[in-house]
Amino acid sequence: MHVGHSEPFDAALHDVFGKLHALSSYRTYGRDFMAHDLSHYLGPEFKGQYLDQYLLMEPSARLALYHSVEPPMQSKTRMSENRWTTAYPRPCLVGFCTTV
Repeated sequence: MHVGHSEPFDAALHDVFGKLHALSSYRTYGRDFMAHDLSHYLGPEFKGQYLDQYLLMEPSARLALYHSVEPPMQSKTRMSENRWTTAYPRPCLVGFCTTV
């Protein structure tokens, strides 16, 4: 299986594990359900710490959103009507890209 296509399967496994225990999957990332603390994966400075310590257990009413768009490719841009235009859509790092 290609790594890029495994995310939905991985998310489904986490969801099923939570449902099996009648919990949100986020509530299963603590010492009661994890075989190892984070030091097993990230190094000794994380000894005794579990992922649930870094997660919100209740949904937030608002989320911060970061949107980053790369600058237009200079070789394929031209100035038209005081706006940069491109022959191709600009690459987008996060979120949706829009025309400037």
